[in-house]
Parts: sequence; C-alpha cells; structure tokens
Amino acid sequence: MDQTKTPYFQVLLDYVDSGTTPFHTPGHKQGLGMHRLLREFVGDNVLAIDLTQILGLDDLLEPRDAIAQAEALAAEAYGADHTFFLINGSTSGNQAMMMAALNPGEKIAIPRNAHKSCIGALVMSGAIPVYMKPEVDEQLHMDHTVTPQTVEQTLDANPDIKAVFIVSPTYYGATADLQAIERIVHGRGKVLLVDEAWGPHLQFHPALPPSATEVGADLVVNSTHKMLAAMSQASMLHQVGKRIDTDRLRAVLRMFLSTSPNLVLVASLDVARMQMATEGPALLSRTIELSNTTRARLNEIKDVYCFGDEMIGRPGVAGFDPTKITITVKRLGYTGYEANEILRYRYNVQCELADLFNVLALFTIGTDGAAAEKL
Repeated sequence: MDQTKTPYFQVLLDYVDSGTTPFHTPGHKQGLGMHRLLREFVGDNVLAIDLTQILGLDDLLEPRDAIAQAEALAAEAYGADHTFFLINGSTSGNQAMMMAALNPGEKIAIPRNAHKSCIGALVMSGAIPVYMKPEVDEQLHMDHTVTPQTVEQTLDANPDIKAVFIVSPTYYGATADLQAIERIVHGRGKVLLVDEAWGPHLQFHPALPPSATEVGADLVVNSTHKMLAAMSQASMLHQVGKRIDTDRLRAVLRMFLSTSPNLVLVASLDVARMQMATEGPALLSRTIELSNTTRARLNEIKDVYCFGDEMIGRPGVAGFDPTKITITVKRLGYTGYEANEILRYRYNVQCELADLFNVLALFTIGTDGAAAEKL
C-alpha cells in the first residue's frame, strides 16, 4: 500500500474544491455562519472541512470507501490486521476492547493502575475484575507495570479468567515485558488487551520498546493525539489475529462512536499515520536525541533527578520510553504540585502531569530545541 496517500483527507479537500452548496450540518456552513470571534481565530480552512457524513465522505460507523482505505493504511503501518479510527479518545477504545472480549460475568485480570475509563468498561460489560498489583516504586513514589510473574500467578489462582488487560507504557514511560506476558496469556488460551495510549509512536523507531501490535496483543488502543500529531480525542484501536470476533468488535464500536463524528479529527488520524509511516524514524530520532540531551542537562542541576534507561530491569520496568521526562523534585523540598505551579506561573512552562514528588514533561515530534531550552 502507498503510505504517502491520505485518502480521507483528500476526499474532504475534493469536496471543498468542488464548491458544492451545503444544505447539511454543521450549521455554521463551512464557517459562513460562525461569529468572527472564533472564525478569525480558527481559520476558514479548518471550518471548510468540518463537514458531515454525506455522499462521498464515507461513514465512520460503516466505512466502505475513503475511511476504510485510511484504516487499512493505518493497519499496515502498525502491523495490525484491522485498525479502527476513534474520535472519543482512548476511553472509547478501552471500553470497546472489554465489551468485545467479554460477556457479562466473565473475569478479566486488570492492574490497579488502569485508566479510569476501565471502571466504566467493567460496569458496561458486566465483567468481573481480578485485580493485579503493579510494581510500586517506593523511591520515586509511582507505580510501574505488572510483571509476567504477577500475570502468571493471577492466572494460576484464577484459571477461569478470560482476558488479561495490561497498561504499557505507563504515564511515566515504563513498559511491560509484553513478549513474556503474551506467551503466558496466549499459552493459556486467554485474550490479551493492551492500553498503549501513551505509546502510539513505539511502532516507528527501533530505539523504542516494542509495540503491543508487534508482540501480537489481540487488541491495542493508541492515543494518536497524545504523542503524535493527530488532534485531541483522535485515537486508534488495532486488532491482531482472530481471537476477537471482528464483527462483534465493529458492533461494539457503533455503541461508542458518534453518528456525527468530527471529520477534522478523522482526517487528522489519516495524516498523522502518513506522517509517521513516511517520516516517523527521522522525526523520532530527533525527538529522542532532544529528550536525552535535556534529561542529562536537568540531571546536572543539584537535587534534581530525571530517571532514564538505568530504570530498565527494575521490577515492572522491562523497557523505557525516553520521550517521557519525569522530573523528581523531592530533594528540592517541593511537591510536584508546587513545582508545576512554579513552572507555569513563574516561567510560563506547562508540564503534562504533577504528582506528589514529580512533574512530567512530554517530548514529542512537536517539541523543538527552544522549548527544551526553556524547560
């Protein structure tokens, strides 16, 4: 397949170029009815492709044309058998994974540090959780991933578990030993679901930990908007193999996706895939180099600590994503919350996350040297 193509973005452009007179939603009619306060800021180009699913623009719930082509290109790029575009974020992906894999009353092994969307998924699916304890780092005051040993012990104690849910990478960049976990889970005839929301870029650079699709997880959710260049709420759900019924998965997705999707978000997924398939290794090489250089410079500051590859091999840290820079400020006498406020209100720098003793800075393909210098 030609990964330079953006079939869905192209049909939106074709519609705009056609000069068609719109008697359809949205009501702003390609920006003409929008108040200039927002229109002048957003710009006419974005508003021109804020369309609805009319003739020629396919249907996200039943894709047959341009969206189907875009999803097929994404599946190839990620090494999946099927990929589904999500416009409700990875929250909808986590919920769809559980609903597709489990019937009411069936058990799922799930870590205690799973995303809160999983609670809703448990309620809606009727599945019974069997909680696994992630490895707790007492020095850094954070959770890492669950180990293969924990997964194995959980399955030994609960042989009727149907699915295993893994979070990898964590918010802070620790990745699980997915190869070993995949062997354990599939060796026992169970289904492996992976929340890889923080790792949509792992597939595209050899220096990064292996992706969940690469190791053969059955369903994998990626937040394309978190670490790549899709717009907020734009995510992907990947299917590998045939352990999950694809028709059931499609039916479940119809429950979680809007019948009036924001087509700008859909197009952003198409273009973000193209960008990574064609330029990903080069873009990520620059990002990784910049993050590693910044980490080293931060570690030169007295009483500041930013962990890196030295973490690999600790319990729950089989690999590490260097694009996550966690700045531990405990020895400075600050909480992470205080440090976050100082960075924002004194230095006009906004970090992604603050916890008791840490602040987290994300380095993505959109981070440049000037931003790194400011941090």
